[in-house]
Amino acid sequence: MRTATEFKDYQHWIGLYRKHLDRYPRPKPDKPCTVEAMKSWLNKLEMDEIYEDMHGSLESFIELNPDWPLFAWLGLCLEDVDYGFVK
Repeated sequence: MRTATEFKDYQHWIGLYRKHLDRYPRPKPDKPCTVEAMKSWLNKLEMDEIYEDMHGSLESFIELNPDWPLFAWLGLCLEDVDYGFVK
């Protein structure tokens, strides 16, 4: 599995995390995606009801991106929020 620090957007995602979710402990860079963890973060971002319409199922993301850590996936969600695609 890759770590989130290997992604070129990692520092950008850190900034978005601080902006939108700083009150929560940040996932470790090497924590794998699980449906349960992803649902928890979607709830915090108030994306739990719209994520699948935008991106498909969480299971599909994990299947298509087996080497992606949770924080990299969360970074993509934070981009959706920051760019105004969500609420």
